[in-house]
Amino acid sequence: LDILKLDMKFVQSETSQSADRGILRLIVEMAHRMNLSVVAEGVETLSQLNRLQEIGCDYVQGYLFSKPVPQGAYSELLENFSNRQGVPLPSAPSIAQTRHFLLVADEDAQCRELLADAFADTYEVVQADDCGRALAFLSENANKLASLIISSDLPSPGVGAVVSTLRRITSPRHIPVMILTTPQREQEVQELGLDVDDIAYKPRDTRCTRCLSRRVEWMNILNAYKSRERSMISEACRDYLTGLLNRRGFQAALDAMQSEDFPMAVFLFDLDDLKHTNDSMGHTTGDKLLKHFASVLRQNTRNGDILCRYGGDEFAVILKGMRSASAVIRKSADIVRDTAKFVLSDGTGAACSGGAVLCEAGVSMAAALERADQALYQAKRQRKAGCVLWEGDVACPSEQK
Repeated sequence: LDILKLDMKFVQSETSQSADRGILRLIVEMAHRMNLSVVAEGVETLSQLNRLQEIGCDYVQGYLFSKPVPQGAYSELLENFSNRQGVPLPSAPSIAQTRHFLLVADEDAQCRELLADAFADTYEVVQADDCGRALAFLSENANKLASLIISSDLPSPGVGAVVSTLRRITSPRHIPVMILTTPQREQEVQELGLDVDDIAYKPRDTRCTRCLSRRVEWMNILNAYKSRERSMISEACRDYLTGLLNRRGFQAALDAMQSEDFPMAVFLFDLDDLKHTNDSMGHTTGDKLLKHFASVLRQNTRNGDILCRYGGDEFAVILKGMRSASAVIRKSADIVRDTAKFVLSDGTGAACSGGAVLCEAGVSMAAALERADQALYQAKRQRKAGCVLWEGDVACPSEQK
């Protein structure tokens, strides 16, 4: 294969989406890693061209009887046409702007030069001869980094410090990392247990670097597949409107809980009269209310807590490490209070009801959710805009209005 051609319908579909969605960038990057040129067919608008230029597409082709031309030449065609029509075109980004960095951190100057020559056509290669320079580069340019190739022999603080720093500052994005070592140190490097993608021997000549470049490219291709897979899994586990977990994601989060997460508080919240809001004020208002409540939950919880849109107007919340009933009551009061900050068109504040239960290790989550549901039912019977804490065999109203 020499050329990958993108169908017109595919181009139209992908360029109509926001830049963080779709698979267009992934496809182009994978093609380039396989040394394929990319031709986009049926490009009709400037916005399509700008998008294709930004991600590094090599050639574009118009719709009617148009041959593929380099994206720069196509830009000139559009500009000439625009001049004839008297409509100016805004400037478009250049392909050069899309080149990403490859950081080569190695104490051996000859090794760095071999690698720089091998990857010069694909990446903007940056060299570092010690950990300090590597860390300094990462602090400024980690968001533009495509891959890291690093020597196991770098002096203190060493390869482990660089890799751990990279993982920390680029999370959740995964940057492929290859460690270069010697046959004598390979076992030692493996036993370090670092979060890296490959371990290879240091190159001695251009033949070795050709082999190494193929390994790096396949490492990047595999990472792109995994990244897309993680994105698809994340999308499948999220509620599209609120961004909270859906039931599938909630179950996955429950399965991943550890014993140290206990004791915990399990809440079920219900937005009061959401159906009436939708019917009388429109679903747009109802959607805004749902988003507001999701924001309230985020503001009143920590990153490690579990937030789920459990049903249409029902939400499940798990707060880890909650040990006292008073803390549960205070938290539920905060959530009820902040929910009321959403003012409806009739001048009233939105309201939610909640049921909560403290859960110790050994109690099944099904039982905890059932108790929280009983407490929620009690809260809605007693009054709206309140929360009930389940204690023992009874549901007890929390002291809040």
